[in-house]
Amino acid sequence: MPSPIQTFILLLIWFQVNSQNHINQTPVKISFYYNIDWELTSPEMFFYRRDAYFDLANVRFDGIYNDYDKDGHLVSDGNYYQGDRSGIQTEYNKDLSVKSKIEYEGTNFTIWELSDTNNKYIKNGNGKFSITYYYLKEKDTKKLWKAGSLQGEFANGKRIGKWLYFDNPQRKIPTDAEYYSRGSLLRHVEYTEVDSIETKSQKTIYISLPLLVAESLIFDSKTFTSLNDYFERHISYPETFQRGMGFPHGFKKLLSILTEMVNMPEFYLEILRVKTDEHGQVVEVKIENSVNSTIDELALKSFDVFRKRILPAMKNGKPQKSITYIPISNGARWLNALKEFPDEWFLDINNLMR
Repeated sequence: MPSPIQTFILLLIWFQVNSQNHINQTPVKISFYYNIDWELTSPEMFFYRRDAYFDLANVRFDGIYNDYDKDGHLVSDGNYYQGDRSGIQTEYNKDLSVKSKIEYEGTNFTIWELSDTNNKYIKNGNGKFSITYYYLKEKDTKKLWKAGSLQGEFANGKRIGKWLYFDNPQRKIPTDAEYYSRGSLLRHVEYTEVDSIETKSQKTIYISLPLLVAESLIFDSKTFTSLNDYFERHISYPETFQRGMGFPHGFKKLLSILTEMVNMPEFYLEILRVKTDEHGQVVEVKIENSVNSTIDELALKSFDVFRKRILPAMKNGKPQKSITYIPISNGARWLNALKEFPDEWFLDINNLMR
């Protein structure tokens, strides 16, 4: 008889060949309320308000958004596609003049306009600039992002010349250097304390902390006990709405993060059995399929980081108690499955344990 992971891999192959369209919930327009740090807060205490189209099934922004301050002034606007910033995103000064205009394609970006009150750094996609950027240091903690400094140049909307990244600006020593010609990356050098490594991919950074925090759905812990506490108080679900256990940016996002955190050997399969109540509170976590005691402990500890970001399963617009099985594996086939297959497939225990 094949082991669970052997059966699981066969099922992945079968699904890749026989994949079907899955249910796609239509995004709905919702107002989100944030404090001055762009953490979710109550409507009575908000400093910023975001009116946006939101995918409640995958818990992510999907469509146009407009951000306003507490006085009703437009702060920024733009668009998301399935949780990713897409196209032009514009930030405004108080007089509605453009503070920045940045075009996004995934994590890549082109700066078309960038200025402060007195100076124009980039105009019509041309100019040298120096900006603060943010990079992921630790997964889903209060200190989620670290700040660095970037120096670069655009010509007609194309990256050119030498781009220098300083993960720790106080040290004034670059951690990365990229070399561009007419928008094409020639080479990327990562510097360590003792050596340098050349890669073929761009450094992944984020250049708007407000956008980053807002889309991450970080909640004000002084006002709410969990992410679902905010949703219960301020979000209404359509009467026909259906969803399994929810997580920001979708169930597969949780699986991807756990894959990285646990980092088990390829072709092994760990499965957690998670019981939640109708408020999304995790009431029990057990090992359903064990790899070994070390992996078990790491998997449980890793999942525990996200307890307060879980949202309950929904049926006909009402929250439900549920039992969810969370698979954790590794390797090229597993990573490809996380990219290609819908959340619903991973939420079905019959696909995991045949």
